[in-house]
Amino acid sequence: MDLIDFDDLTDDEDFLDLIALFLKEKKVFRPRVTHFLRWSDEEFFDRFRLSKETVQFILNLIKPAISNLTNRNHGVNAELMLLTTLRYYATGSFLNVCGDFSGLHKSTVSRIINKVSRAIASLKNNYIYMVKDEDEERRVKRRMFGISGFPNCIGAINCTHIRLQSSGGDQSQIFRNRRGFFSLNVQTISDADLKIRNIVVRWPGSTDDATIFHNSNIKTRFESGEFRRSVLVGDEGYILKNYLLTPLKNPKIECEYEFNECLIQTWKVAGRCYRVWKRRFPVLAKGLRIKLSSVEAIVVATAVLHNIACNMNEKVPEVDANTALKIEQQQFHYDIAEYSENKTAREPFISYFQRALDTI
Repeated sequence: MDLIDFDDLTDDEDFLDLIALFLKEKKVFRPRVTHFLRWSDEEFFDRFRLSKETVQFILNLIKPAISNLTNRNHGVNAELMLLTTLRYYATGSFLNVCGDFSGLHKSTVSRIINKVSRAIASLKNNYIYMVKDEDEERRVKRRMFGISGFPNCIGAINCTHIRLQSSGGDQSQIFRNRRGFFSLNVQTISDADLKIRNIVVRWPGSTDDATIFHNSNIKTRFESGEFRRSVLVGDEGYILKNYLLTPLKNPKIECEYEFNECLIQTWKVAGRCYRVWKRRFPVLAKGLRIKLSSVEAIVVATAVLHNIACNMNEKVPEVDANTALKIEQQQFHYDIAEYSENKTAREPFISYFQRALDTI
């Protein structure tokens, strides 16, 4: 290698050429977009499924938890982190597609989605809860009664399947559900405003609804008498309890038919809640192509965002026909006839409907 004679460097251009010999190739950073400024209100909603106002509200809640301590090395700011995560929830796209949208590498996108999802999920106790006091309990029951006249109902319980990619390994088959795809079976309790009042996210898709409820904390809370005379309504997949009412399998008289009709109409809010939740965040219907360890945080985070959207009176986004079909395919119905029934649990309610009919 020839030695460089520094005496021959007579101008700036020669000096710069020398520097270039010793410097590595400069790293190229992808351009990053300021999405709040780039898109109109309608365009922003179409891309992120929430309005600018709601996204700014969420950003203020989680910014301290997700912000980088320094801007060195072109660090990603909290705003872009949140919008990248919302873009993933809104599309269910591959990580590199979301990265191209935000000017980030897919490995960075993966870390951001995990970090932001956990920050949002940490707000669960503030936005997902049954009732805080007796006044709220009465308000919830009045709203549920307004659906179809079913008394003392505090919520509708059901389960929905969240599609997953196969986790691989010997245990992967426990996530395969009755319809043949891999999923988590997620239990929720919904109210008349389609808000999620309780959520359980840890059971594989092969687990039936009754097993999830039997092992849930909410069952213990009802059995301890925390909610007094309030009841849940469910379908035939649940075991009849004093606090969990299911339809009669073979109604015979008018008041029994009336009991069934009002219960079923009230219970249907659970299905409507799932449709709105998944229309807001289609990743839940299209499938989570991400590590299983991050899935629970994502599901809880989208539930928190759904309740915030309900509080903010956000409109329900449109979805394409393929996504709508996938949402419907994830609604299962279990009929577990072999479970014994506590038939006396229905009697006060059937008597209530008999008295209502007698007054007509």
